[in-house]
Amino acid sequence: MFPQMSDYNGPRQTAGIVSYMKKQVGPAAKPISTEADLKALQNSDPAVQYAVVAFFQEGKKQSQLQSSFAILSARMRDEFAFGRSTDAALAASQGVPAGGEALIAYLRGEKTVYTGSSKTAEVEKWIRDNSLPVVGEYSEATAPIYAARQLPVAQLFITVDRKQGSKPSKTMTYYINRLKKVAERYDGQLLVAYTDKDSASQKSAYDMLGFDKEEVNTFAILNPASGKWFKFDSDDYEDDVDEGQSAAAKKAAAAAAAKKKKSLDVEGWLAFCADYLAGDVSPYVKSEKAPKDNLSRPVKMATSNNFEELVDDDKDVMIEFYVRRHTHMHGRRRTGRGGPSDCSSSHD
Repeated sequence: MFPQMSDYNGPRQTAGIVSYMKKQVGPAAKPISTEADLKALQNSDPAVQYAVVAFFQEGKKQSQLQSSFAILSARMRDEFAFGRSTDAALAASQGVPAGGEALIAYLRGEKTVYTGSSKTAEVEKWIRDNSLPVVGEYSEATAPIYAARQLPVAQLFITVDRKQGSKPSKTMTYYINRLKKVAERYDGQLLVAYTDKDSASQKSAYDMLGFDKEEVNTFAILNPASGKWFKFDSDDYEDDVDEGQSAAAKKAAAAAAAKKKKSLDVEGWLAFCADYLAGDVSPYVKSEKAPKDNLSRPVKMATSNNFEELVDDDKDVMIEFYVRRHTHMHGRRRTGRGGPSDCSSSHD
């Protein structure tokens, strides 16, 4: 008999491949009998640190919960670590009543006890819902878990502080606490994560989004269904300037706006997420931004963001396409000779 074969759809980097292969060895739910076994299972995938353990009684007739767990541990073994224990002492240490049964999810040392029905679909939803922290890291290892939740993922691209320790560093706590405000506001609508902008697997997304090197609000939303990104632009969420203000007041407002750009704009993120969920944010396309006074200029700058707005059916439109690295075009663009500027006086 030939061995059963299946396509490999797991991670492509070494750590992810090793984790995937470990999950394929032995039974879908590993036997657990000691605290050491339990801890080892939780740490079997260091990047995820998530495990689901079933505590059942030896010799009892299989319950519906046991049946659901057996089905799901076999079906989801590629994604998560599963364990099964019939040790009464270990069960008692985890708070399982004598003679009872329980499913417990362990995520980075925190445990959650299942209290729902024994239906397979509901148990599966619980397993997935508890597989991510309120704010976690979006990485190659966790990307499939986020995708399986089928919700948009709001991400802050940062340099992740990976100093060893049982608790996050002060820097990471600062980021996580601010992202939690977004997660709590849009619970059930968005997933919220931080992303290591310097990692090999995530750097391409960071570069594609074209954030300035000095930008701190490197915030964007990924729609997993379409693969499209929606980029936060702090300029779109600046406070409106009151033209009736004095020069000193305007100067103070400008200074406040500049200072705001150098700090995490949580209020801006919240407003951006609300606009995204309302369908009022366009997918990000890498393009130069048009000048703020673009519409008042005789010759407009067309970009991917405003092209359809400028090119309509009411007028004929003459467009000059050029590549920035062709320096001779810059001269023409400045002087207007031989280009659209020569026709700027004709508005019809």
